[in-house]
Amino acid sequence: FAEVLGTPNNSMGGFSGSHSPCHYLNTGSMHTEVDWERCRLLVLFGCQKGSASGHDLVKTAKAFAEARARGMKLVVIDPVCTPIASKAQQWLPIRPGTDGALALSLLHVLINEAGLFDRPFIQSHTNGPYLADSSGHYVRDAATGKPLVWSLARGAACAFDDPGATDLALEGEFPSTSSGQRQAGGRMCQPAFQRLREHLRGYAPERVAEITTIPADAIRRLAVEFGETASIGSTITLEGHTMPFRPVCAYPDTQGATAHKYGLWAGTTIQMHNVVVGSVDVPGACLSTN
Repeated sequence: FAEVLGTPNNSMGGFSGSHSPCHYLNTGSMHTEVDWERCRLLVLFGCQKGSASGHDLVKTAKAFAEARARGMKLVVIDPVCTPIASKAQQWLPIRPGTDGALALSLLHVLINEAGLFDRPFIQSHTNGPYLADSSGHYVRDAATGKPLVWSLARGAACAFDDPGATDLALEGEFPSTSSGQRQAGGRMCQPAFQRLREHLRGYAPERVAEITTIPADAIRRLAVEFGETASIGSTITLEGHTMPFRPVCAYPDTQGATAHKYGLWAGTTIQMHNVVVGSVDVPGACLSTN
């Protein structure tokens, strides 16, 4: 409410940390849950989901136990070998407060090294195709103010919601043209996904190993396992409906990495693992709740 009014006289306390703004930014939801029935790989960043925290704790603990019995793999990233870490197939001790750096490195391996990302999902359901200029801001249509994307089919920029905006570019550099008219002196723009890729190159596992104390080979193994387990492109039929199947979840909620300084950005980088592999609101995935 205070943010809507525009007053600077507000703060967010430790009760919820910043996990709700993190989810709103990345999934449009106040909270997220794990699809316990179908998830095959759950990565917990500094939280004890399923044992000591989370909504409907007893119900969640039962679902977590059943998921483990079913064969779901659990990876826990935490400075301390917590009760939930003691139940994990893999516990990665991390230097406190460096979850964001680790998450950026995992994303770098996923996108830049292994090429494990869901291109159609990013094109259709994220702001990855939105064009941004050198200032980092979106380039917008002069008449409507809508963010522009580059349609490879048209060979031109158009509004993100234009029905003819197909085969959207995620990489490359393009002039900021809309409806055939060059804008703002012909600025050159890049899709947001391209800018993300370039930003992530600064977080190679070798560099991040020095920050987090987690070895570079462990970072690479986890990233590749996450991307491969996501089964990008696979589907599942439930109750007569065929849907994407992405049985992985990277989880930053419930007093974990989001409850620290800069927790919003750490949580965003963690939640982005689900976004780039399309593991959002589909079977097996990270599910939005309100």
